[in-house]
Amino acid sequence: MKPTSFIYLALAVVLIIGGIFSCKYAESRAEKQGVKIFEQQKDEEGNLVLDYRINDINISSLSLVFSDVDVVINSTDENSKALLSNFEVNDYAITLSGSSLKIDGTVSFLESLLDRSKGGFSFRGMRYFFSEKPEEGKKGTVTVNISSLSKLNSLSVNVKNGKLTINGLKNPIDYNIDVKNGDVELKDVSTVSLADITVSEGEAVINSSLINTISAEVTRGNIRINADGLYDSTMASYNVISSSGSIIYNGAAIEDDIYKNTAANQKTNIKINITDGNAYIKDAE
Repeated sequence: MKPTSFIYLALAVVLIIGGIFSCKYAESRAEKQGVKIFEQQKDEEGNLVLDYRINDINISSLSLVFSDVDVVINSTDENSKALLSNFEVNDYAITLSGSSLKIDGTVSFLESLLDRSKGGFSFRGMRYFFSEKPEEGKKGTVTVNISSLSKLNSLSVNVKNGKLTINGLKNPIDYNIDVKNGDVELKDVSTVSLADITVSEGEAVINSSLINTISAEVTRGNIRINADGLYDSTMASYNVISSSGSIIYNGAAIEDDIYKNTAANQKTNIKINITDGNAYIKDAE
């Protein structure tokens, strides 16, 4: 090795060691002063949690992309926020672009180093290489709370492996849902817009929900819809196809593999296509 190369190598090592000590010293000082230098913090149960505030006035489109994790979306009267529990800091990226927000848990290591959560981008900084990791055995979870006052009108959720649950949202939102391997459940959801649901392998369940248009496609699995008294056949139009399975409407099996109904006073239009599975539909009769 040439002398100059050895000098540069030694200098690089010194700078890295110095950076490590600087980060640890700053972390110690910040902890004593109650200053947060990492975006993730431990809760009372030892979960490492990112608490990200979603702007209810400026954000109109939200995209969630995750793998191997359950996602729960709830309605709240408080401010909207996303809670990512037990993720390593380099396992996700938040991108804010105009009125669109994307939270992606499938990014590469290099993508995770850039902070785009405030619009524009910046390098997260060396300290994130030394941030605390989740405790072993702690399962990652994603919880998103959407304010009833939110201006959100588009919600896209893509989950590779895991369950998606949406509870109680009444906002006029377009839903675009794609779950590769797992279940989807919508409960007490209302919208004057569309819910487009695709499940490759799993079950789609829609309970106590009044949605203007439902388009649901399941490759392998079942679809269950229970109106819970919100509408009957005079208010719900159906176009249901089950290529290899049964259609059960209000407890009775339909002899054909297609069931159609055109409502006289339509409040919801439900389109279902199942490749391999059953459709269970219950309305107020």
